[in-house]
Amino acid sequence: MYLTNWAMEYLNYSTRIVCKSSKVVPTMLLGSLLQGKRYGWAEYGSAALLVLGVSLFCLGDVQTAPNFHVRGLALIAGALFADAATSNFEEKRFFRIPEPVSQPEVIFYSGLMGSGAALALLLATAELGPAAAHSLANREVVPLLSLAAVCGYLSLSCVLLLIKLYGATETEIVKSLRKVLSIALSFAVYPKQINAKYMLGFAATVASIAITVHLKQRKAAAVAERALFGASPAH
Repeated sequence: MYLTNWAMEYLNYSTRIVCKSSKVVPTMLLGSLLQGKRYGWAEYGSAALLVLGVSLFCLGDVQTAPNFHVRGLALIAGALFADAATSNFEEKRFFRIPEPVSQPEVIFYSGLMGSGAALALLLATAELGPAAAHSLANREVVPLLSLAAVCGYLSLSCVLLLIKLYGATETEIVKSLRKVLSIALSFAVYPKQINAKYMLGFAATVASIAITVHLKQRKAAAVAERALFGASPAH
């Protein structure tokens, strides 16, 4: 979260969402390394299409955003891999065990440790004083942060439940679909000059997500068919 918010100094909001939508790519890579998962060429092709969409969107950002810097891409890439590692770790260590951990338990302890880490970081970087002064000068900040925290809690609860029931990669697909809507809304809420790179990047991103969802549906249907035939005495 820290890296993602830091990246906003160099990227606009739409590009940030598109980059976050590509988290399915590092999730697949780390899923192969950490959990031994295997993916077909079609799935890797869909991931490559997603990378193309993100690249085009970033090129569009270079053309229209005056504060664009490659440092923002490095920061968002670090955030993506950290987030993907977290999803795979949660799936393997918390939910794919004989006695699975509950979602509230994961949220409580991760929030507790995250609060301590955030406080330590604020003290180490001397950002706590200016942040407190800004909140005192702008009284609407704390209520808005509290509302964002509640929404974040509800979102995290749903994400953890998705990971528990369906796995990390499927969860990233659902989150990517949500981000498609966020991208469309961001152009309405934060008006910007729309160029061909934005349009092509958006089209490639949506196409990649659609292909990935279709592949997942085919794989689930194949698994269900094998389970049905395997359980049938005639087979």
